[in-house]
Order: sequence, then C-alpha cells, then structure tokens
Amino acid sequence: MSLNEPSPIREVVCKHCGTPFRARRADEEFCCTGCSYVYELIRGQKLERYYDLRDETVPPVGNRVFHPGRYAWLEEAARQAEATAGATLTVRIQGLSCAACVWLVEQIFARQPGALKAVVNVTTGLVRLRWEAGKFSAIQFAEDLNRFGYTLGPDDGVRREEGSALTRKIGLCGAFAMNAMLFSLPHYLGLRTDDWLSGILDAVALACATLSMLVGASYFIRRAWMSLRAGLLHIDLPIALGLIVGYSATVFAWATGRRELAYFDFVSIFTLLMLTGRWLQERVATSNRNRLLGVSSVPSTVELVTGETTTRLALTDLKAHLRLRIASGGVVPVRSRLLDASGVFGLEWISGESEAREFSAGAVVPSGGFNLARQAIEVETMESWTESLLCGLTAETDTSAKGSEVMNRIIRLYLGVVVLIAVAGGVGWWLAGEHALALQVLVSTLVVSCPCAIGVSLPLADEMATAFARRLGCFVRESTLWPRLRRVRAVAFDKTGTLTLDVPELRDQAMLERLSPEDRGALDWMVAASLHPVGKSLREALLLAALPQVSPASESELEEVTGTGVCLKSRGTTWRLGRPEWTGSEETSAECVFSRDGETVATFAFVETLRPEAREQVENLREQGYELWLLSGDRRGKVEALARQLGLPESHLLAEATPQEKAETLQRLAAQTLMIGDGANDALAFNQALCCGTPAIDRGLLENRADFYFTGAGLHGLSGLLELAHRHGRAVRRVMAFTLTYNVTAVILALSGWIVPVVAAVLMPASSVVSLGIVAWSYRVSKNLRSTAYS
Repeated sequence: MSLNEPSPIREVVCKHCGTPFRARRADEEFCCTGCSYVYELIRGQKLERYYDLRDETVPPVGNRVFHPGRYAWLEEAARQAEATAGATLTVRIQGLSCAACVWLVEQIFARQPGALKAVVNVTTGLVRLRWEAGKFSAIQFAEDLNRFGYTLGPDDGVRREEGSALTRKIGLCGAFAMNAMLFSLPHYLGLRTDDWLSGILDAVALACATLSMLVGASYFIRRAWMSLRAGLLHIDLPIALGLIVGYSATVFAWATGRRELAYFDFVSIFTLLMLTGRWLQERVATSNRNRLLGVSSVPSTVELVTGETTTRLALTDLKAHLRLRIASGGVVPVRSRLLDASGVFGLEWISGESEAREFSAGAVVPSGGFNLARQAIEVETMESWTESLLCGLTAETDTSAKGSEVMNRIIRLYLGVVVLIAVAGGVGWWLAGEHALALQVLVSTLVVSCPCAIGVSLPLADEMATAFARRLGCFVRESTLWPRLRRVRAVAFDKTGTLTLDVPELRDQAMLERLSPEDRGALDWMVAASLHPVGKSLREALLLAALPQVSPASESELEEVTGTGVCLKSRGTTWRLGRPEWTGSEETSAECVFSRDGETVATFAFVETLRPEAREQVENLREQGYELWLLSGDRRGKVEALARQLGLPESHLLAEATPQEKAETLQRLAAQTLMIGDGANDALAFNQALCCGTPAIDRGLLENRADFYFTGAGLHGLSGLLELAHRHGRAVRRVMAFTLTYNVTAVILALSGWIVPVVAAVLMPASSVVSLGIVAWSYRVSKNLRSTAYS
C-alpha cells in the first residue's frame, strides 16, 4: 500500500496461503505479491497438487522470492560433498510448514538434472540431498527453491534431540502406565490382599512403576537435582519429590504388605502426564528454533588482502590498517576507508537510510554498510572489531529471562509452602503415634498438591496462544512473551523496512507493458542479480508482470559502472539503465532511465510503500489505547511525512536517530514498550524494550533476537497479538484460581487423613483434566478475536 489514502476494503482469504486479509481492489486475491507470484508459478509448472496437500493456512510468502539469495557457502559445500561424501549433503531449509511443503520441495529437486533423492524432515528443518556428481547444480536448486519461497542454509550440526527423547519416554511410560492400571484394577474391584493372585499382580505393577521411574521420572529428578546444585528452585522439584515419595511409599507398602499405601498406578500415570506436559513445551520451542536458518548477515571471517594473495581472517582478529576485500552483497565489518575509485553501499540495515549511498575513493564507509555493487571492492580498516558499531549491535544478549522473575517468585513460594505443609502434617501425625497415617498424610499431601495441573495446562495455554498467533500472521518464538505483552503500554516502530517495505515500489507498472519483449528481456538480464533497491524493485515488477521476453545472447556483456548504472551489450545493441545523463537521455529530471543505443525506451519512478495493513494496525493500536512512537534513522522530511500519514504527533517521532538514541528513547518509556524493527540499528533498542518483533526473517540478526516475527509481507495481526496476550492471561489466571482452590481444599482434607492414596491418585489426574478444559474454554474464539485476523 502506498502513502495515499486507503481504498474501500473487503475481507478475503489468500488463494495461495489461506491467510485472511483485507483487499483494496475488487480483483485482489492474494495477501502479498509473493503469494501471487508463487501461485502462478505452481500453476505454470503443473504442481497444483500442493493445494490438495496444504494445511488450511500456511505462512505468507512475502517478497523474498523476488531477490537472489546468498549461496556462496553452498557452492563450496557441494564441492566438498562430491569429493568426500559421495555427493550427499544435508542442509537446513527455511519456509517448511506442512506436508505440502515437503512434497513441493521433493518435486522441485526431482526436476533437477542429476538429482537422485531428497529426504525432507519438516520437524527438524533439514533436507538430505543425494545426486550424481558432476551433473547436479546445488546453486540452481537453491535458486529454484527461493522462487517458491524456501531458503537453504548451512547445517550447523546441532541436533535438537530433546523433543524426540521425550517422545520415546512418553511412548514407553504410556505402556507402563496402561499395564500398571490394568494390574491394579482387580484391587479396586474388590480383590482381597491375602489372595494368592494379589501378590503376583502387585509385583507386576511394581515393576511397571519401577520402569516408569527409571525411564520417565529420572528426567525430572535429574533436572531438579541440577537446579538445587545451582542454588535454584525449579518447578520440576515438587514433581520429583512427589514421584520419589510416592514410589518410596509403594516399595515400602509392597515390602511390608501395607497395600493401602501402594501407589503402583499413580507413579506411572503421574510420570506420563508430566512428560506429556513437558513435551508440549519442548515441541513449541523446537518448532520455533527450526523455522529459522540462523544464518547471520555478519560472517565470522573476512577476506584479508596481503600483496597478491588473500586469506580468511576471523572478525575478532580485525584491527586498524588492514586491507579487506568485500564481496558483492557483503558487509563492511568495521569503519573503513574506501580504496576503490567509487562504491555504492546500502545503509538502511545499519542507519535506517532508505536510499543507497555513493562513496568516492578515500571516503569513510561506516561499519555495517552492504556492498551493493556487482563486483568486490577493497577497503582499509580504521578500527578493530571490538571498537566497531556492528560489534556492539550484534553482541549476544540473553532475553530468555525477560519478564520471568514474577513467575519464578510464585514458583519458589509455592514449592516452599507445599513442602513445609506436607512435612509438618506428616511430623504431626507421627508425633501423635499414628505412624502409618503420618506416611499417608505426607505422601497424599505431596501427591494431591503436585503442580500437575499447572505442568500440563500452562504448556497447553502457550501452545494454543501460539497457534492463534500464527493465524494472525505472527510466529511467537518465546513463551515468556505472553506475560510481557500484557504489560505493554507503548509501541515503537522503526520506519524503513518496518512500516515501509525495504524495496521501493515501481510507480507506473504499465511502463513495463509498453516495452518490447527484447527490451524486457534485456532489462530482466540487467537487474536479475542486482542488490541495489532500484534493481530489486524492477526485478520484482518484471516477475509479477510475467510478460513475454526475448533473452539476450548468452555471450552478452554486462558491465556495472559503480554509482552510475548498468550497461548490457548484446548482438550489436547497447542497453543502459541508470542516471539520465549517463544513458544519453534528455529526461534529466527522471529518477532512472532505460535506454537502447542512446535512445530513451522508458523512464522509471519509484515510491516508498507502506507494508500491507500498516495503517490499519496503527489505527487499531491507537483505539486500544497504546502510546505510539516512530523511531527512524532516515531523513527528517521522510519521517515527518510518514508520521502525518499515520496520524502520529510530532512529539512522538525521532528522526535521523542513531542506534544509541533509539535505545535511550526506549529507556525513557519506563520499559513498557513493544519495539518493532528490522535492522541492526534496532538491536540496541531491542535490548531495552520489554518485548520486540520483526518483519525481517532473512537477515540472520533480529529474527533470532525477537520474541516474535511476522510471517508475511505485512504487519497484520499485531493488534490481535496484543489482545491474544490478554486472553492468554485470563486462561492462566483461571487455571491458577482453580489450582489454588483445589490445592487448599485437597491439602486440608489430606492433612486431616481423609484422603487415602487411592483417592489422591484419582484426584491428581482429574484436576489436570479440569485445568485443560479451563484452558480450552478460555480460548474459545470470539467474534472480536476472529476480526483481528483480517487486520
């Protein structure tokens, strides 16, 4: 959407991804240009079965399909695989969401020359490729995948085994629990303890309980012990205590013939329920980790030039007066002096400036600038890595503990109270001479008040909130986000790449239609691998238009004149794209001119474009009472113009801001701010914000720092996410209220000796079932929440 007034809207569902969105034209069928492009691509290549296999909704594609990926690493990895691994390579893949994605990736691979087999694992986000050496192009496969919205990245070798280990434990403990219940059932039905069969059934049930302890309970016992050694109280502690005491009482009862104190089935059932709750948590965390490649835009090494040779140097070893070669698309790691005659750099990522900047020989290029030229450039460093701005912005920060201190205090208080009450009750009955009853009270109190309802229902609340957030177009990475979102009172936006798209929009799309097929083919050839914002915009427009083209000859010569334009020579014809005076055009006021043999073929103008639904989201947040801020490093005129379009007061905008100034502004907002940003210049502000989100998931920096990210090209769902946080809070409060009421009542009855172990074993899972029902009821979909999916 441009900065003009919005058109009338209607609610529709995207034909490609199924995401609800607000259409502004009667013929609008897609939530973003990326979905439109991929939909036509799938149909054109006869891959429509994808839509038969697809889930009801998948993440929107966005505009990453229009821009080339960075695959220098893949060429070397494929070469090594052919030399040492029998042409077999495992890589990470970003963009998988369902079985349809697996099918589509396999189909794309099968169409590659020399392809043998691809095994795609949607759970781990890995794909294992096998091909015929010398016949397969890994780069071409990666580029084809990129056109469909999937991105390849190197395999970091880290395997997320926690979830699969818990799955195996759940399977085994499920079998143990079923057998324990089966062999305990005759006693509930009246089997006498002096019956000869009773001893055999108890022995088998004890074996099942023992196996449950070894396989499942050991998980919680080990973690509780590790937390105690670290001086911490963890929620696994009462779970471990309940299992240890229950199992100890069971062994004692079996050895002494005190059947009334046996907990055969309880030990197995309790272990199974706790493992299931923990598996829910781990499944969400693992899924979140595997959705992102984790490929950083800042490499770990740089190319050092020494005389006529080059070597790789670690970033941490950088110091002043070194000569570096920065590849096309590479980042300048430290403040450096340009040695080449000229260069064009993108600073949007680091400073917020939306336009590319030209530098002449000897000029100082700031740390974090991207080389937008097609060829490598050389620079001389002026500082060490630790002194650089980029080092400070990319420094690792621990966000996992944000907002968790209150919950930790509640858990510590709960644990202390439960253990003290259980011990006091047991000691009291023991001193009264009721030794058997004392053991019963101790065990029953720990068992009946163990936080199994919380351990199962709260992970479910997180999972359901995360699922709803996906429908709204947001992917939540950290479950600790929900309580922090409820404390948000202000929302701060970056401008370039956040409220606006990172690539400008071609103002007159019809200009491409007026070109001849030969001119369009030449233009497409010239911008296909361009990193310049103008080139990216034209590339996106050409792909979307899907107009007939005649490609230049394969021996065509392509030359880029840094800071001026691109020249293509083919079959005696010369095309130029760039500044008017360089192309020979008389249109001196034009922003960009495309000429053929010195004659103007087309003039192009570009406009900065708001992300889809950005205006509606700002209005929704204002109506909900949030204080809104606009923080940008871009020029004041542009920032003020956007603020007027969005109705933001001048007192709530910050223009030409440095990363430090953004962070200081958030500090003044009393740490109750949600920050939405996309570049390295927002990293310090992310550290100061209460919580943060990003629309940029392909740069390898903020997406791994953010608490959530947007799955499409727009900001749809932001206001809905904040409302969803309050719904999550209501679910948690209801579960806690039920748990408190249940525990107080049950503990009083247990201390009085009125709850025998059998009743405690029944009450414990029953309370879990009720708490799960409370969560499900709390997330019933209201009309208000459904409507946010469209805005």
